[in-house]
Amino acid sequence: MHRLAALSLMFGLASHASGVGINADTALAPGKGQYIHRAQLRYLRSTGTPSPIDLDLSLLASPQVLVYGVEEDLSLFGVVPFLRREGTLRSPGAPGASVDLDETGVADLTFFAKKRIFREDEPGRTRRTGLLGGLEIPSGDPDFSSDSLDPFLGLVHSRHGLEDGLDLDAVWKFNTGSGIRRHDELRYDAAYSRTLILDPGREVSRPWQLNGLLELNGSYLTDGSHLLFISPGLQLALTDLILETSFQVPLVRDLVNGVEPDFVLVTGFRRTW
Repeated sequence: MHRLAALSLMFGLASHASGVGINADTALAPGKGQYIHRAQLRYLRSTGTPSPIDLDLSLLASPQVLVYGVEEDLSLFGVVPFLRREGTLRSPGAPGASVDLDETGVADLTFFAKKRIFREDEPGRTRRTGLLGGLEIPSGDPDFSSDSLDPFLGLVHSRHGLEDGLDLDAVWKFNTGSGIRRHDELRYDAAYSRTLILDPGREVSRPWQLNGLLELNGSYLTDGSHLLFISPGLQLALTDLILETSFQVPLVRDLVNGVEPDFVLVTGFRRTW
């Protein structure tokens, strides 16, 4: 079975209603003692992924993320991704032979910490930089788990103001596995957000704003595989709740032994308490 190199399950989070990347990470963080629950549904569709096998695939992923603010500048993250996979495998060497896929399970678990190393605030604008590091752990699921403990390190920078924001990140994962899953991965993102509608009654108890986003989301493996999405999106931001949706279209789809996505549709929410 092809590895699912097309779908990264690490997601950035925010602690309040300002616009931040939907598929990118952010240097904004929850306050001390705050929690964030983030849930997404990510639907990937791939038709006709080429040799060594011919694959049609529908993948529904639901990553559940919990964040805890240990201090103002230190946050802990845990990610549990649930997946359902349906599709058909056809062997080019055996015309007419096919295998139907119908599998549900849990992909690798991710645990990491994020530490802010720089903060500069001025009226109506903030700039922040953070370091993150953690570990991807096999879930043990026979259909979706990897075979290795994979550490990762990264850097994230954010610049946010009253009208717009920018999030940039780069994360390197050291893959300690074997076979086709042995390659390291560089994940990189850039997300620009812009306030489209600002609720004029922001002095009331439930102010809101509507944000538009445009992102670039990339993944490069050391076997030469490269995947890059352009991802427009929308966010409805309330005081302690963000509703969001994004549509990812591949700009670069050069994969070795990987699923070639036609698109990824994303919807989800994040709640702070």
